[in-house]
Amino acid sequence: MLFWHVFYLGALLVTLGIVLRPTPNPLEWRLREWSLLAVVLVQSGLYLRTFAFYERWPVRPWWWAVYIVSNIGIWLLEWWMDRSFEWVILPFAGQLFGALPPRVSVPVNALLGLIYVAGRIGWPGLSALSAAQV
Repeated sequence: MLFWHVFYLGALLVTLGIVLRPTPNPLEWRLREWSLLAVVLVQSGLYLRTFAFYERWPVRPWWWAVYIVSNIGIWLLEWWMDRSFEWVILPFAGQLFGALPPRVSVPVNALLGLIYVAGRIGWPGLSALSAAQV
């Protein structure tokens, strides 16, 4: 598990570094840069609390609800502020498939897929898709 912790958190930090690179001086950062830093830190903290430093396994159902809803909101916010964070949903989907039963992970991942496709092609484009295009 240590490999995946380092890989995921490292990828988040590398993405944040790439996004913040044009303004390396924190004194020149605007609200966008500080917000991205804050949400990446919160996302990292949630991940560490859930997967690396959990109190007991399996994690309690109420915490899964907090983790899932928070991470979806954080991902949408990151993706809205900078498209470089688009990839974050993929490891999150894998985390859900690996840690939760299919009765939870499949519907949540289906919803995430719908949100992702709609975000990529737009809501009007989503309604215009035919079965052949899917």
